[in-house]
Amino acid sequence: MASSLDTAPGALVLCALLALAAAGGARAGPLSPSYYEASCPSVYDTVRRVIQEARIADPRAPASLLRLHFHDCFVNVRNV
Repeated sequence: MASSLDTAPGALVLCALLALAAAGGARAGPLSPSYYEASCPSVYDTVRRVIQEARIADPRAPASLLRLHFHDCFVNVRNV
């Protein structure tokens, strides 16, 4: 009789394959400044308002957000 530890790697492989199959159908389109025009037309005003509120609460917030953005974008860059 197989224990749950014996079936865990198989279940993990199955989940990984299902995730890859699901992601395979996704298509990435080109980036566009008008991406949210239909689904969330006030996104830019909302983001601007939230960042201004964060700046008032903590003047370092915009710099921290900028640092976070570049850290996330360049974290996988290596000098080989």
